[in-house]
Amino acid sequence: MAERSRTQAHPAELRRPKRWRNMSLRLRLALIYTSLSVVLVVMFGALTSYLLLGAFERQFVTRLNEQADVIAFNWNNPALALNQNPRVPSGALIQITDAQGRVLVTSSPILEGRPALPLGRVMLDGVSVRAVARAYDLGGGRIWVGLPDDSVSAARSTALGLLSVGAVVSAILTLLVGLVVGRRALAGLESAARSADALEATDTSLIPLPPRRDEVYRLVAAINRLLERIWTQQAFEKKFIGQTAHELGAPLTSLQGYLQRARLHAPSRELEQAIKVASELQFVSQDLMQLARGRSDLTLVWHYISARTLQDRLARLVENLTFSGDWDIFVLCDPDRLVQALRNVAANARRAAGQLGWVNVNLERSEHQLCFIVRDSGPGLPEGAETQIFEAFYSRSNSSGLGLSVASQIMALHGGEIRARNHPDGGAEFTLVLPIQAEEEDEDLEEEAAL
Repeated sequence: MAERSRTQAHPAELRRPKRWRNMSLRLRLALIYTSLSVVLVVMFGALTSYLLLGAFERQFVTRLNEQADVIAFNWNNPALALNQNPRVPSGALIQITDAQGRVLVTSSPILEGRPALPLGRVMLDGVSVRAVARAYDLGGGRIWVGLPDDSVSAARSTALGLLSVGAVVSAILTLLVGLVVGRRALAGLESAARSADALEATDTSLIPLPPRRDEVYRLVAAINRLLERIWTQQAFEKKFIGQTAHELGAPLTSLQGYLQRARLHAPSRELEQAIKVASELQFVSQDLMQLARGRSDLTLVWHYISARTLQDRLARLVENLTFSGDWDIFVLCDPDRLVQALRNVAANARRAAGQLGWVNVNLERSEHQLCFIVRDSGPGLPEGAETQIFEAFYSRSNSSGLGLSVASQIMALHGGEIRARNHPDGGAEFTLVLPIQAEEEDEDLEEEAAL
């Protein structure tokens, strides 16, 4: 009995999310490059922003100290101080207090009525101000000088915004470029995959090599070498099976002749059983020969014959069959191969039904196809085995496991198919579907058959 092979995944693969494993290689590479691009852009942008904002901060502090020095010089110079209106640099805020902390002079309405202000960052009516102090020599107090640092805050916000936009734009561009470049770089691999998918079991053509001698080229070349080794092994197996079947066929034919001659002189139950076993072995050798030839090495010999001829031949090959349906029609087929397929299915049904059970072969015709329906009274098919039973060497009985596989090959060569199911009323049901010719072709063939 054939076993279904199961491929075990590597533990590292099991730990990965299924969504990631199911992504295409091109998308995965694009996402990896996008992630690296975003990380690099963020790191470079953060470093650049840090350096630029640091320089801007130092420039602001230098400007604030320079303005504070100018204001202190003006207010501490007696000749200028006598004017009571020394020059104030643009944008600067000034608050002068005496030794007791009383406010003597302010330069802006937002400073009026306020006590002595602290140094550093101060919020004045929602405006962020950075302040330093200088000594007030004439009054023994201090000169408080402040500058709004909204420009620094705006620069910081702008830098963060540009960094975010740069990260998003770089991610989108890298993803798009990665998909385009990845598609072009993996075009050879995709073409090789399509060529491999198009290969049939009977094909002996290699996968076309890509023009560039890169990793994809080496991979496709390795696959082609593997295909050549597989074909060599298959050719050896076919030759061996065919030779073995041929060597078995001649002795079995002679054995059947001897047994039938012995039955004429001394009939017995044992001789009848021996003849059945020899006949079964001969059919197995025919199936082995068919398996060795395969679909590509077999040529059908088409004939337009009466279905009654198929019925008579099938009845002689499998005992205790009942027939129903319309067997008075003509069928375009290879009679030997079609009878072989019907015999394999009917013999399989007979083994399942046993000697006390029944097997019926019904022939139905529709507009475009003929259906040979073989039904038995056996236990039915195992659950889930409706397609497995057509695989070579699949068997749950004492048979070779070749009959249904060969029947499937023969029906495929005729352009038809074979299906299996469990009948609702019990037992298994096999349907062999054979396409029929157009009405005009049917009439011509019937005239030829009549002649």
